[in-house]
Amino acid sequence: MFIAHAAVAVQQGDILRRWFEDRVLPAFAERVLAFDLPAARILATYRVPEYAPPNDALIAAIAQVADMNNATRNTRHFEPLGSGRLPQPVASGRIATSSPLGRVGRLLV
Repeated sequence: MFIAHAAVAVQQGDILRRWFEDRVLPAFAERVLAFDLPAARILATYRVPEYAPPNDALIAAIAQVADMNNATRNTRHFEPLGSGRLPQPVASGRIATSSPLGRVGRLLV
């Protein structure tokens, strides 16, 4: 029974890997930002976890390298790192159908 289940798991894993490689990665190729050496150097300057948890600090460092802003409701973790703000229509409870920030920089969301 276990051997049969293992064979099915391998087949499902192969299907999932092909789907990820063939569909997901190409769809997001221009949207995924890497954690690279410049981001690591910026991350090293942050006071983690004192000001922000490691996962938020990673996001902030990557955004800073890419010269992007974080649009987030979780401003308390990002503001001490110099990143993250709440776009005004979100802050006021209104939902925007287009970018409310105009040309203030690209967004990392």
